[in-house]
Amino acid sequence: MIDLRNLLDRCVADLRGRSEAPAQHQLTSFADFVAESKISASLEAQDQECKLAVSAVDPKLAVDADQATLFSAVGNLLDNAFKFTRRNTEVSLNAYADGDRILIDVADHCGGLPAGQAEKMLLPYAERRG
Repeated sequence: MIDLRNLLDRCVADLRGRSEAPAQHQLTSFADFVAESKISASLEAQDQECKLAVSAVDPKLAVDADQATLFSAVGNLLDNAFKFTRRNTEVSLNAYADGDRILIDVADHCGGLPAGQAEKMLLPYAERRG
């Protein structure tokens, strides 16, 4: 079930990126958005034998965004955290205001990247033939 949801989220995001239709921006309570994200991610946390910790969000925070795109982006961050974290550990989702921005932090216990790998992740993809 989780894999199907992930596939659908990616397909929707891909189609939105290709379509000429404008994003459907609307003002959304960020606390409500985080609560929905928590419900969605809780099943995956159970499946991966992890805990999901979500910080309280200021109920006055709101964001003007395309909800589906935002939900897909945060879902992708959480999916990756659950995919790479160690079992019986915790994945955390924190969202908070910093000036006129809302920051979203997702943390896991995967152990980090090997030395030098972070720099390689930001390089453009190039197919190498052996």
